Amino acid sequence: MGSLVAFVGVVLHVVAMIAAVFLYKMLKWGKFAHVVPYVFSVGGLLVLLVAPDFKNPILGSMIATAITAALHGVVIYDMRKNERSVQKM
Repeated sequence: MGSLVAFVGVVLHVVAMIAAVFLYKMLKWGKFAHVVPYVFSVGGLLVLLVAPDFKNPILGSMIATAITAALHGVVIYDMRKNERSVQKM
């Protein structure tokens, strides 16, 4: 049971990373789309905190959230770069 809980926590962090990359394309959600990856990261942290066999949940969550933030930053930079190139045309 414990390893399943840790697995779910890690999956939530992976979903956060995926959401940081793909959710921005859904323009109908607006600024809400920028919050969703971090909600998944906090959920992953909470699940990992209750997982009895996960050695260091805070450090693991910090690393996964840092990766999510880096992906999110790259996506936002790319969005702004594309907007500038469209405006020049």
